[in-house]
Formats: sequence, structure tokens, C-alpha cells
Amino acid sequence: GYRTGLYTSPHLERMEERIRLDGRCCTQSEFAALLEQLRPAIEQLDVQAAAENTFGPTFFEIVTAMAMRYFVDRQAQIAVLEVGLGGRLDATNVCRPAACVITSISFDHTQQLGNTLAAIAGEKAGIIKPGVPVVSGVTEDEPRAVIRRTCQSVGCRLLELGVDFDFLYRPARHMQRADQPAQFDFFLPPGVAVAGLQGLSLPLLGSHQAANAAVAVAAVLQLAQQGWQVSPEA
Repeated sequence: GYRTGLYTSPHLERMEERIRLDGRCCTQSEFAALLEQLRPAIEQLDVQAAAENTFGPTFFEIVTAMAMRYFVDRQAQIAVLEVGLGGRLDATNVCRPAACVITSISFDHTQQLGNTLAAIAGEKAGIIKPGVPVVSGVTEDEPRAVIRRTCQSVGCRLLELGVDFDFLYRPARHMQRADQPAQFDFFLPPGVAVAGLQGLSLPLLGSHQAANAAVAVAAVLQLAQQGWQVSPEA
């Protein structure tokens, strides 16, 4: 029921996939118009960077600005911004979030983020803002400890998978004979079923997808506590 923006990366087939409103991709003409709208600012920053012998805005920074401009122009009421790389120094981190979500932490982009799970967690925990609730799907001890310390230092409420909420994954059966999706049950706290959040369909296969979906549900419930009206059906 809300006008909702979604910014993701990378794109799979075409650039416009990265910027969506109510599930609809930005059109080619809208994308081109956004770039033209921001061109003067981009060129000004490039000139400034050349004078200071530094770097102008990157590709990702430009597309992030385009997405935010798109959401503002079309009066999106709320938007999901996916971090591009890391978190602490990511272009998306200029937002003022209603909730921060960390799905999982593994060894990726180690050249930029560090070669230990603790170091990577420190970069990803950089999205955490004072007083803003955090939902975490991280279950490994080392990165989980970093996220806990960060939340404690800035006064954030932290909800953790396996501690504050959990899920039960039900794999798809007999897929060769019928199109039957996987399902999962959501629990808050662990072991306590939530009405309307049992037997939820999951079009993506694998227990890791159920874990991601449980984190998403927990994030939506955090928004509900802030006054956003989201039905169990939604």
C-alpha cells in the first residue's frame, strides 16, 4: 500500500533494473533524464576534482544519486537501499534510515574490506546509526561480536537471527511433478510462532534464502513498531 523505492546492484540485464518504484524498473527515458538532470553537478565536481588533483564522482556514486533523485521526484514514501560495497564508506550511507539490515557476512571484497570476518563486519557495521534499530542475520561469533559492540556504542536496539527471531525452512518437494514452492515459518522470539507468518511461500530455493527472508520479515516488523502499517498478507 505504500509507494516504495528499491535500489539494488549490480544489474543482471540492463541498467534500469537498479532503480525501481513499486516493483517497476525505471524506464530508459527516465534514466536518461535523471542523468541529464544531474549532469551540471557531476561536471562541476569533475572540474573541482581536476583542480585539486583528486577523483570526481564514481559510477556508483552517480547512479546512487540518480536513484535518490528518482525517489524524491516520484514521492516515494519509503525506499530500500542496498549497500554497494562494505557500508562505512559506501555512497548509500548518506541516508537517514528507519532501520539498518545486515543479512550475513562472508569473505568478499577482501582487498577493500579486510581479510578477516571481524574487519569486514566493522566495515558493514558502518551503516549503523545512533538510535536506529538494527536487524542482523549474522550468526558467526566473530562478526556478530563486532556488530554487537557497534550497536551498544551508539545506543541501537539489535535483533539477531537465532537470538531474537528465527525461522523453520520447509524445502520444496516433488519439484519434477509439480510447481510447489519452498516455505518457511517465522518465529519471534525463537520457538514462538507469529500469527499469519507461518507457511510463507519462498520462490527461491535454499535455507540461506529462508534466512534472508526471515531477516526481511523482522525488518518489516521493526517498521511496524514505528507506525508503518504492513499487513501479514503483504
